Amino acid sequence: IFNAITKIYYPAGAYVKLVVDFNVWDLIVFIFVHIGIFVLGILLLSKVYFKINSRLKSVSTTKKVKNNKLVIKSSNKTISLIKKELNTFFTTPVLVINAGFSSVLFIVLSIIITIKFNGLVDSITSVKELNITKDFIMSNISILIFGLIALTSCMTTITSSLISLEGKNINILRGLPIEEKTILMSKVYACLCITTPALLVGDIILFITFKTKFIEALLLILLSVLAPLVSHFIGLIVNLKYPKLDAENSTEVVKQSASSLVSTMIGMGLLVVIAFLVYKSITVLSITLILLLAVVIYIILNIILYLYLSNKGVKEFKTLSV
Repeated sequence: IFNAITKIYYPAGAYVKLVVDFNVWDLIVFIFVHIGIFVLGILLLSKVYFKINSRLKSVSTTKKVKNNKLVIKSSNKTISLIKKELNTFFTTPVLVINAGFSSVLFIVLSIIITIKFNGLVDSITSVKELNITKDFIMSNISILIFGLIALTSCMTTITSSLISLEGKNINILRGLPIEEKTILMSKVYACLCITTPALLVGDIILFITFKTKFIEALLLILLSVLAPLVSHFIGLIVNLKYPKLDAENSTEVVKQSASSLVSTMIGMGLLVVIAFLVYKSITVLSITLILLLAVVIYIILNIILYLYLSNKGVKEFKTLSV
């Protein structure tokens, strides 16, 4: 993995080389590479900044309602809220890096597994304590893909910060003529728009590489939606329980709030339970049945969490104030 990263991003390898075996020439190259990246970024931003800024301030609509000569533009409430949440995510760098990185990591790992699969298998099978053979790995590829999906989902806790990021605007949000459940669910939908495409891209790469059976691929695609959905529900419920509306900046909300920590811990706990169930059933059930069982479990969890959010979550949202 390290070799793949250093090939893609040279400064990472140069930095490690400097730490291990310091060399003045390497230091000069390291500095100038970063200066070059910085200057290139400034030049590119100087060309497109004002265009991007003007587009962000412009109003885009989906419906046109004509009233004599006056044209009133409007869009669906849920879609507008989803756009708002997506804008919040992509304009909050610390949230993109901390919460969105796992989705990118899933794609990167999928590519690395595709390229370096034989080497990774040899590394795993060489550890005698694990007692794992290459045939065992090859016959359970779909389970390993499911493991990556579950791990990525548990690491993705975007919703654990979305309520807190509202800050003082929470009173304005609560005052909108929109149902509280619609507001809360729009945050979940927006997070699905972020995580699902990344997971599906990684899935397709792995499906093509390992020629996954159709039924297993279909179940894994369902899990790529259901697994992160559970994490999004958990994050939002926990953030409603432990909001931090008086934070001074977004970094404090994302990296230092109780909701982020609790959501991650719950997600990891769920991952351990799922892993234990898979471990116990892998010698008894077929891969298809295991994946089907996982789909059923995640559906049940999502229904329970949705009902909780629709009732208790709505009540907690109504009590929020700054």
